[in-house]
Amino acid sequence: MAVRSSGNVRITGTAIDDQKVTFQKIVSLSFESDRFTPADELQFTVLDVLNGRFKFITMELNGRKIFDGIVDIQKRVIDQKGNYTSFVCRRKTCMMLDNEVKPYWYFNLTSDQLIKSHALPYGANGAKLPKAAVLPQILAKKGISHWEFLTLFCRLAYHRSPYVDRMGNITCDPFQETEHLFSNSRTDGIPFLTAELTDDHYQIISKLSVKTGKAEYGATYGYVLNNASADQFEIVRERYYHPETEWQGEPALSARQYYEDKQAGFFEVTVTVSGIYDIRAGDSARFEDVIGSYYDLYVTKVRLRSDSDGNTMTITLWEKSGLINR
Repeated sequence: MAVRSSGNVRITGTAIDDQKVTFQKIVSLSFESDRFTPADELQFTVLDVLNGRFKFITMELNGRKIFDGIVDIQKRVIDQKGNYTSFVCRRKTCMMLDNEVKPYWYFNLTSDQLIKSHALPYGANGAKLPKAAVLPQILAKKGISHWEFLTLFCRLAYHRSPYVDRMGNITCDPFQETEHLFSNSRTDGIPFLTAELTDDHYQIISKLSVKTGKAEYGATYGYVLNNASADQFEIVRERYYHPETEWQGEPALSARQYYEDKQAGFFEVTVTVSGIYDIRAGDSARFEDVIGSYYDLYVTKVRLRSDSDGNTMTITLWEKSGLINR
């Protein structure tokens, strides 16, 4: 039985001979997207009789492309019930994760050179960075991926992390303009089946001391970052942080980045909705229930499951205030 869709989902494959095929008999589909990883994953199974071997896959929702990726795995199974083909695919920008940067000291590397050498050849369509930038020097360690190198450059040059937006561009803006309201009482909201609101206090750090030098019997910690959120809950959780070499001379920036990496998701709302909506990781969001409203949220993860029983989406929302480098 084919997938039941509340929206017009269309999946098209490009074979190795560049012939395009639109799949007609999709029996199951799953899609996952994470704001902090440029490797959205699409898995689906079809009953179409296929002769070709495929290299690219696109998925559209109501005529709008929401996935453009490469085929990682194509598997055909033949049994007593017939034959079917399954695909595992990832967004083209996953190539920034799959490929390593040549170990090298880069001097006077510009943002334009960064994008041309480390983003465009590996699936990105362009860049919308805050401004033109240049770093006097930056080290690409052995084994670092192009995405990790981009992340390091952006954190040092802009004090922000990079993301991939809806159009496939590299951006340092973690939040996109598109906004969604999840509510069971508002007519303009997306109704939800279930919702979970979690305060994870264990993630919260109260005090972070950053190594800034050496002393006779150990390190000196000349920079301290205190967390107001921890004070609210009277949490005591102290950490001593030794930044990597590339963060030398940047104790405040390295501390804020450590803080952000550890506790950006300390407050989380997870909603499950029925149907298929054009919701992307990075979109802004609001949530309302009978107790209260939460307006300053954004989508960090999207999970779609679709089969003969119907379609469900699970969306994870975090507070925007968790990203202090923005």
